[in-house]
Amino acid sequence: MQARKILLGVDFSPASRKALEWASALAQATGASLLIAAVEPGQPTSHFGSIYQGLADPGIAELAKRLAELCPSDSGVPCEHRILAGDAATELLKLIHDEQIDAVVLGSHDDATLRHALLGSTAETVLRKAHCPVMICKA
Repeated sequence: MQARKILLGVDFSPASRKALEWASALAQATGASLLIAAVEPGQPTSHFGSIYQGLADPGIAELAKRLAELCPSDSGVPCEHRILAGDAATELLKLIHDEQIDAVVLGSHDDATLRHALLGSTAETVLRKAHCPVMICKA
């Protein structure tokens, strides 16, 4: 497989940490760059009304800090970080399309993903709808 860009979707769980190891190794082996993305569920507006519209989400700075700490173990692997907002599966699938991602690595919270996961889970939705190979890692 000759990959140019690998997407790693993270939620900062132990499974995401394991997925980072696999994505890093895959990027190193194929000469690909790594795009590490986290998805913020949405703006405060969606939860608390229009009074919050236009205000910065106080959690974004912390999310950006945590995301920046996730880097490939091999410093020679080009890496980019991205914060998305909205439904995780929808935003990851859009990113896969827009960035012409060649492979995706995601963590799964349990082995149910590999045994017909619960409908609606991010990993299962991406696995079923992505146009490229998807690797699911569990912790």
